[in-house]
Amino acid sequence: MSNSVTTIKQLKLGAFTDWDIDIRAYLQSKSLWRVVNGTKRKPVAVALNATSSNQDTVDATEAARDKWDDLDEKAVGIIVTSLSHGERTALQPHLTGSAAALYTAIKARHVQVKPLMRFNAYLEFLNIERNAGEPLAEF
Repeated sequence: MSNSVTTIKQLKLGAFTDWDIDIRAYLQSKSLWRVVNGTKRKPVAVALNATSSNQDTVDATEAARDKWDDLDEKAVGIIVTSLSHGERTALQPHLTGSAAALYTAIKARHVQVKPLMRFNAYLEFLNIERNAGEPLAEF
């Protein structure tokens, strides 16, 4: 693992929560988290007629796309170096994609939505609480 990621323990089975907090904080410190979570999207390619006035727009768009690609590659590199050998092997098909796709695959591998977790999420979302002493049948 590189020296720049030494504060992040390698992800192994059963350690996703701690790894997630560490990798998120590290990527945020490098201004890469928005690329990973999808809020900073790759600029859309501009297809204009090749006139001199439009060429500046095309060049600026290409430069923005190249910059985004560089950020995405940095994020992928950081995430991959924070994975254990077993995780790299299990996630091999996703290692060459985008950082967002890699993070999504890692999260899907480690976070399972179970009925109780889903119920608790709905309960929290709806903020339903039973009053003290209220019978369950009336709730």
